[in-house]
Amino acid sequence: MAFNKDLIHNIASFSDMTPVASGVTNVTMEKADKRLNIVYGLLAPSQKKGKKRILLDMDLFFLNQNVPLSSIEAKWTEINDEIFNIFNWAISGELKADLLPN
Repeated sequence: MAFNKDLIHNIASFSDMTPVASGVTNVTMEKADKRLNIVYGLLAPSQKKGKKRILLDMDLFFLNQNVPLSSIEAKWTEINDEIFNIFNWAISGELKADLLPN
């Protein structure tokens, strides 16, 4: 329910998710001078509350770029915008609706 169906197609193919206690996927993509690491999945339930927990971690690296100090802020903004776009794609519409204030 939390992730975009295209992202979790591999685990969503299980006919019954009830017995799945945990499963984490780590994907690294590289293109030209950028590297994206995405780690996502289902963590083991919390011992205190017994609820399932999800994980979505994204790291974007710009490789071999000699960014002048005067352009650092613009580069951070570019990275932040890309991470937001990936996050926005990775989570489901249901989760987005749950995160928005009523």
